[in-house]
Amino acid sequence: MTEQFFIEILVKLFENAGYEIRREVMVGRRAGRCDLILAKDSKKYVLEVQGFMEKTIYSYRLLEHSISMLMSFISKDDMTPIWATYSIVDKSLRAEIMKRNPSLIILDIQNLLAIIPDNTSLRSDLIAYLPFAINDVNFVSPAPELGLSSYCEHSDTIMSLVEELKRCSEGRKFARKYETICSELLKRLFDDQLVLWKEQTTSNND
Repeated sequence: MTEQFFIEILVKLFENAGYEIRREVMVGRRAGRCDLILAKDSKKYVLEVQGFMEKTIYSYRLLEHSISMLMSFISKDDMTPIWATYSIVDKSLRAEIMKRNPSLIILDIQNLLAIIPDNTSLRSDLIAYLPFAINDVNFVSPAPELGLSSYCEHSDTIMSLVEELKRCSEGRKFARKYETICSELLKRLFDDQLVLWKEQTTSNND
């Protein structure tokens, strides 16, 4: 998996959780280009990605430069730093990172697998491009302040609507119910792309 592909997965994840996203922004006390700036509910986050071929990272030395650069981005805008990787951050290493950088939020593969539901294209894409198997990966919930559980709620709602659509009976008698389900499903899928939603008051007779 490339870092750019991983960034695209994170973009979809945060977009579905209601974040506004800017890419490759010049930011910080020292001019530097971060991977993503995230904003939601008047809070801002600066996110930096680092990829590894190793399944589990144990040494702070491997990520010291990346985290140091990320921390240098933090400015008077009071942004919270997020460091993301598709490897596993060892428990002892995670504790060391947090001791050195108390304000930092870590987002690794354990966190992502804990919140991205099964049977979604996002999870399939993530797993397909990982350089290792996930059989023995423990799932760990990410920092609750990120509100990423809303992605699960969004995906679960869509899957429920799809199942309800499949169960909808054929015939004119059920046309109104079919239209209502379709309308709600389209809103969930394309709410940020289509505007001026309006249901028709009556169904077509033909």
